[in-house]
Amino acid sequence: MKDTADDAFRRVIRILNAGDQSEANIRAKLTRAGYSAGPIDDAVGRAKEYGFIDDARYARLYMESKTRSGKGMDGIVRDLSKMNIHVYDFEDASITELLDMDNEDQISQAVSLLTRKPPRSKNQFQGAYSKLMRNGYSPNIAYAASRRWLEQNAL
Repeated sequence: MKDTADDAFRRVIRILNAGDQSEANIRAKLTRAGYSAGPIDDAVGRAKEYGFIDDARYARLYMESKTRSGKGMDGIVRDLSKMNIHVYDFEDASITELLDMDNEDQISQAVSLLTRKPPRSKNQFQGAYSKLMRNGYSPNIAYAASRRWLEQNAL
């Protein structure tokens, strides 16, 4: 086991140089690198004090990126939860705004995804619905967006 907090902190900096990371992800990487709990806690605490690790910032950037790429909010929240980031615990206004996206905005986003990347199945409705469910949309949003997309693309 590597047992110095300074070494662990330097490793945190190297990890973050590759891109923003969640606290849980950094802790896992330090554990795999052979650091024990004490130095990990010290290094992560120091990085958080300096603002190098900020799960709220990471969540906001992740949510914005995934929303732009067409992923549904249910799937995004689920993905972040798997990373041990619980977005409903943050008081960040931009996160709250993303979480409060109204159904119409989500439906429009889903229709846009289907327009850019249409399903390739004989049953267009089922293909569209399945695609949206795989992309993290709630059943209600996937249903409404699939219907709207079919109406817009009816021959």
